[in-house]
Amino acid sequence: MTTPPDKAALLAEMDAIWNEMDALLDRFGDKLDTRMPIQGPAWTGRQFLGHLLGSMQSNPYYLMQPRDGGIIEGVIGDPYWRQIYATATIASFRAMLYAAHIGTVLLVETADEADLGRTSPYPQGGETTALEILWFNYNVHLRSHVEDLRKWVQTGDTEQT
Repeated sequence: MTTPPDKAALLAEMDAIWNEMDALLDRFGDKLDTRMPIQGPAWTGRQFLGHLLGSMQSNPYYLMQPRDGGIIEGVIGDPYWRQIYATATIASFRAMLYAAHIGTVLLVETADEADLGRTSPYPQGGETTALEILWFNYNVHLRSHVEDLRKWVQTGDTEQT
């Protein structure tokens, strides 16, 4: 797990990821029902955006579990799918992603250093702090998916020229 610098850096990274993702969604077009042209899971656009949304909606869990003395469960596989994603439009996905983002920003802004520094057992071994797991989710996990989204959008741009 990468080591987070501090709360301010986490908030800056969260905003950077959101801004990059939001700008790419403008170019997503009609790709909701197409398969991603990247290595990895055979996701459609809807499944991919559902995965991003589920990951972002999990952030409050990562912040609160250590506060309450709970373990942090790692997600294996992708259980984030909800039936409403089958008909969601880009505008709906964007609104849900933004709500998940801004809600987590507000929680992190109000968290004190003790909240962010609390450790929790991690089932795969060791302990992690709320700050570490939030940093990992944004700086590693979501950042990698922003790059996937960028490749997907660029592939569509190449096909249209």
